Amino acid sequence: MATHIYQKSLPLINPVHGFSKLHIADKKHPEAVTEKSNKQIFDRIDLNRMKTLITFITILFCSILFLGCSKNSDTPVTPEAKLAALLTGSGNRYWHLSKQSINNVQQSLTDFQKTYTKTYTVDPSKTNAGVFTNSDGTTGTWTITGSVNYVESFVSAGGVGLQLTYLVNNITDNSLDIQYSANNKLVEEVYYAY
Repeated sequence: MATHIYQKSLPLINPVHGFSKLHIADKKHPEAVTEKSNKQIFDRIDLNRMKTLITFITILFCSILFLGCSKNSDTPVTPEAKLAALLTGSGNRYWHLSKQSINNVQQSLTDFQKTYTKTYTVDPSKTNAGVFTNSDGTTGTWTITGSVNYVESFVSAGGVGLQLTYLVNNITDNSLDIQYSANNKLVEEVYYAY
């Protein structure tokens, strides 16, 4: 007696490739799926699900790792700290006077003013204060008092303690535009860094 093998095509949902047909051979019962074949089908489905799950978990882990290790500082830079950093550079910045206006009238610089400089140095223990010196020999302290203001405190040549409050019109790494009031006059000075 000849044994015939009946083949039946059963639809199988493959999560990666969609529907496909699986041919299962069963000598005795062409309609029944053997336990061994059934296990192979589910093993194949479980393996694909496992690969997908592992891929998802790997991507999720790498995303969290890279986002958690960003180089950005969590401490935001305040406007005062930014002003101090621009004023002092990397700790010390030299400024050379290039223009001066009094009551909005541009002045011609004298020979002394053409060589006038200021040096601002940050105090390492503070981010918004430090010392300054200028080319006429005056030394003193400076303190940031707002996002666009700072105060210089010093002793004049006559021994009088003075304070000048500056309004910063504009500041960059290379340019400083400030103004202050003195003797009922509005003085604007523009410096460049060197």
